[in-house]
Amino acid sequence: MLATALLCFSLLLSALPVVSAVSLNESEVEASTLLESNLTSSSLSLGQLAGLPGYITANEEPVDSKKTDYPIDYMPIDGGSATPAPVHTLIIVDDKAKSFLQNIYNDLCISAEATWSDTASWAYNILEGGDDPFWNCFGIDYVCNEYRAWVSPSGTLKQLLDWAQQTFPKPAGVEVTFVFTGQGEPLVGGYGERPGDAFIVSACAMNYLCPLVNVWQHEASHNYGVYDHSALDFTVCIMSGWYIAVTRSWCSGCYTTITQNRYHFG
Repeated sequence: MLATALLCFSLLLSALPVVSAVSLNESEVEASTLLESNLTSSSLSLGQLAGLPGYITANEEPVDSKKTDYPIDYMPIDGGSATPAPVHTLIIVDDKAKSFLQNIYNDLCISAEATWSDTASWAYNILEGGDDPFWNCFGIDYVCNEYRAWVSPSGTLKQLLDWAQQTFPKPAGVEVTFVFTGQGEPLVGGYGERPGDAFIVSACAMNYLCPLVNVWQHEASHNYGVYDHSALDFTVCIMSGWYIAVTRSWCSGCYTTITQNRYHFG
């Protein structure tokens, strides 16, 4: 399952490999135009396409249109009602994610070149779709402050996350690093620090029919101290490898943990 192996890779890093950074101005991040008619000849599902620039944005909602009321079961444990500060995020995309996007374009018979801007827009859409349950349940809103692009070396997702953070330290005012890569590992869709301030999502999770917004939500949850569910635990939860592809909800235990730690950032 996608989530059961997320904490199984803990290789010690001794040196940062040589990598190449690519200039990416956030003003260049614009959605490309994709034709819905191209989907009819594609093997990709709507869920897999969620977040793709100019296509489906996974229920992403800008902050000014997000729900301003909490669900009826949202009861702040400390009795407070203050909304957590926005979580300022650095998005890092790599050349493998760009190549993955190009393959999607080719599969959709779109004669266009996938650009760094397209790739960054894809990552941004995933963030906006992925953070909706955080906002609706905890008042937590992720916002993107800056983008970076790099030619990543080969490695595990845990290694890539560490290397990306060493290559691109968080700028002032940024609390979280979100790395989006086209590299992958068998049955692993991402890796998140627990607790921490960084996580990585692999586009290869699409190969397991798992929406990337779900993987984003799962990995971001780790930063608040949430654990993966055991493979023997069949509780419906985004933190379960059995249900990560089909739910956007947390179980009561994970919900409580995030509620208690909702001021982790800011």
